[in-house]
Amino acid sequence: MSATIIIIGTIIVLPVLLIFKRIKVRLLCIFLGLFVIGQLIGYGIGIDVLKAVAPHCEKGFCYQITSSTIFPFLLALIFDFAYGKIGETKKQEEEF
Repeated sequence: MSATIIIIGTIIVLPVLLIFKRIKVRLLCIFLGLFVIGQLIGYGIGIDVLKAVAPHCEKGFCYQITSSTIFPFLLALIFDFAYGKIGETKKQEEEF
C-alpha cells in the first residue's frame, strides 16, 4: 500500500512542480487529468491494467509504466497538439 502511494504521489507531484514553473502547462494538466481518471477507474472498478501498481503473482507487485503513465502521456501529447492546431486555425481565420 505504501509503495502505491509513493509511486502515484511522485507521478502527480512532478508535473505539478513543472506547472508551477510554467513549463508545458496545458500538456501537463491534460496528462494529470488522464492519469487521475485512469487511476480512479483502475482502483475503483478493479482493472489491473490501469493501476499504477498492480498485483503480480510471482513478485508481489509490479509498476505498470506503459499502461498507467505512458499511454496517458501520449494521449495528452495528441490532445495538446490537436488543441494547438485548432488555435492556429482560428487565428488564421480571424486574420482574413
